[in-house]
Amino acid sequence: MKKINFLIVSDLHSTVKDEFKDDSRLIFNIATQESEHANALIQYVKKLNINIDYLVCPGDISNKGDTDGFKAGWNFLHKLKSEVNANSLLCVPGNHDHQSRPGEHYSVIHELKFVKPSFPTENTQLNTNFWGWYWVHQEFENFNIIKLNSSAYHGLNDEYKHGRVALETSEQIHEHLKNTEKFKEKKFNILLCHHHPIPMDEVDREPDYQVMDGGQHLLQQLDSANVGPWLVIHGHKHFARVSHGMTLRSTAPVIFSAGSLGANLYPKIEERTANQFYVLTVDIEKTEIAGELVGTFEAYSWNLMNGWHPSQCTHLPHKGGFGATKKPHTIVREIKSLLDNTTYLDKNDLQLIQDEIDYYTPGQFKELKEKMDKECIDYEFSGNNILEVAKK
Repeated sequence: MKKINFLIVSDLHSTVKDEFKDDSRLIFNIATQESEHANALIQYVKKLNINIDYLVCPGDISNKGDTDGFKAGWNFLHKLKSEVNANSLLCVPGNHDHQSRPGEHYSVIHELKFVKPSFPTENTQLNTNFWGWYWVHQEFENFNIIKLNSSAYHGLNDEYKHGRVALETSEQIHEHLKNTEKFKEKKFNILLCHHHPIPMDEVDREPDYQVMDGGQHLLQQLDSANVGPWLVIHGHKHFARVSHGMTLRSTAPVIFSAGSLGANLYPKIEERTANQFYVLTVDIEKTEIAGELVGTFEAYSWNLMNGWHPSQCTHLPHKGGFGATKKPHTIVREIKSLLDNTTYLDKNDLQLIQDEIDYYTPGQFKELKEKMDKECIDYEFSGNNILEVAKK
């Protein structure tokens, strides 16, 4: 069974400047390029003993356009890639990697274009396309990836307040996907960007004006190209979430919103989330059979008391997934049918049901428990593992 593991770290906000040290935990010594927080992360990831195929960063490597911070963060990402033996580093810039506000250091983008190792890919021609078109396509064995610069227009007017993908850019990507000479269909596709393509009003509990302008049109263009299932990975909001985008077809894109690895969290969210990283696994065999993205994730959090540890956040717990074939109401009906012949079932009796729950998103898992409550089914879970059920 072929599976691909992605290690996702987002919104590093790396800094070497005293003036930014209240913004981030990823503080690097400019002379040694060392960071206690960064080294602790590397050691923790290695102890998990998970085979990492690709390292992914959806931007904000730096903090407030600090080029020295960017170089420190970029070097750290390459060190992390080497330490976990990942095949490739998949990355895009974020708004903090640009000169987002007028009057800031004018040459930030210039330095990103010529930083060593090269950014965002190892290939000069691909990088030229990325900076010229604001996107680039890369092909890997089992998937295609579109890397998008959703901060491309920052520095103009008030563009720093949100992301953007021009309608013409989305249509250019669509035409590229439909060109069979340039685009060979794989098992699945990734859109990697910094800003979120659909609003996340629930994060700040107010209208979300930071969303990527044109994001929904981009998702529609990806959908209508009909080149297989899509996984969207983004950062920016510092708030983790797994959701599905709207679609006119049968397969909705899975949207993975990554929390921040290093930023000190602002008051509205600091009690509801944490600094996090993720291991996201795509099951190639199940994805090919289902015709939609099937996989799991593991989330890990950091706090002062526990250091790095399995996530205890309710919005994105330690384990979950996407691509389950049976909806919660179907699972509840199956449990009720099994309970017709007994009053109690243990985890051995429920193994086939557990195989489905492993691929539930946090939202689906919550829905499952709510439906079991409504149907008067007692249950005990350990994380997302079902231990027993019984009639009330």
